[in-house]
Amino acid sequence: MRPAQWSAARRAYEAGESAAAVAEKYGVTAQSVYRHIRSEGWRQRQEGQTRQSRMELLYDAILTRLEAAVAETEGSEADKLGKLLTAAEKLDKLCGEPTATAIQVELGTAEEYAE
Repeated sequence: MRPAQWSAARRAYEAGESAAAVAEKYGVTAQSVYRHIRSEGWRQRQEGQTRQSRMELLYDAILTRLEAAVAETEGSEADKLGKLLTAAEKLDKLCGEPTATAIQVELGTAEEYAE
């Protein structure tokens, strides 16, 4: 998986999803998820889903949709979506955790491409 996908998997786990659910969601083995949990010190939140964790899951969904769109699109549209995906991944890495503004920007840009 790409680093952005592992970040998304981590946020899902830390938001309360089980390791098995994260593995199934991201198409990896549970053993691989457990390896990341141990090596990177992932900690699962027990208090339930907060507003921030819901925003993070939304952001993860956006990245997943962009990756799927890039895979399904050809030509110049694929290039545009690929650049958008790269920008989103850089934003994810720079921010550590996505902000509401970043999510709004990504949603707005994705809607422009959808039209």
